Amino acid sequence: MLARLGNVLYWAGCIAAALWLAMGIFAVSSSKYPVGIEDVMLVAAPTVALWLVGRALRYVLSGI
Repeated sequence: MLARLGNVLYWAGCIAAALWLAMGIFAVSSSKYPVGIEDVMLVAAPTVALWLVGRALRYVLSGI
């Protein structure tokens, strides 16, 4: 049962990361100001963090 919960939480983390990435790409691309490395990191860092949290929950709960 915990393995299924781990997989569901992993997929939820992947979906949240994909949504954050899509919103970030849209926000950065629609900006009329030049895009700097700070803007890219504001999109990339939370995306990776969301994915890693989902992955960690999957590992802890299902042992994969």
